[in-house]
Amino acid sequence: MIRVFLALLLLSTPAWAMQDPREILADPVQESRAQDLFHDLRCVVCQNQSIAESDAAIARDMRKLVRDRIESGASDADIINELHRNYGDFVLMTPPVDPRTWILWGMPIIILGLGGFVAMRSLRRAANMDDPS
Repeated sequence: MIRVFLALLLLSTPAWAMQDPREILADPVQESRAQDLFHDLRCVVCQNQSIAESDAAIARDMRKLVRDRIESGASDADIINELHRNYGDFVLMTPPVDPRTWILWGMPIIILGLGGFVAMRSLRRAANMDDPS
C-alpha cells in the first residue's frame, strides 16, 4: 500500500526542469537567490509554469539571465523589474495590484458574493414553499 502511495505521489508531482550543472552558480547563497527568483517568474510560453519548472528554451534563457544578473550584483527587484519591462505582467507569478488588475484580484470575491446571494435566495424560496401559512 505504501509503495502504491509513493508511486502516485511521485507521478502527481510536477516535473521540475532539468538544469545543467554547469549553469548553477558556484556561490550557494547566490544560487539560492536565483532559485527563489525562478519560482516568482512565469515562463512566457508555458501555461502557468514558473521558469523553475519549465523546460522551454525561453525559460532556460530567463534562468541564465537571472543568474548572470545576480553574479553582476543586481538586486532581486532590479532583476524582476527588467523581466517585467521586457515581458509585461504575465511574467510575474503574482501580478501587481493596480487598476488594470482589480478585476483579476476581485473576481473571487465577486463570484463568492454572487454564489452566496443565489444560495440565500434559493433557501428563502424553499423555506417559503415549505411554510404552510
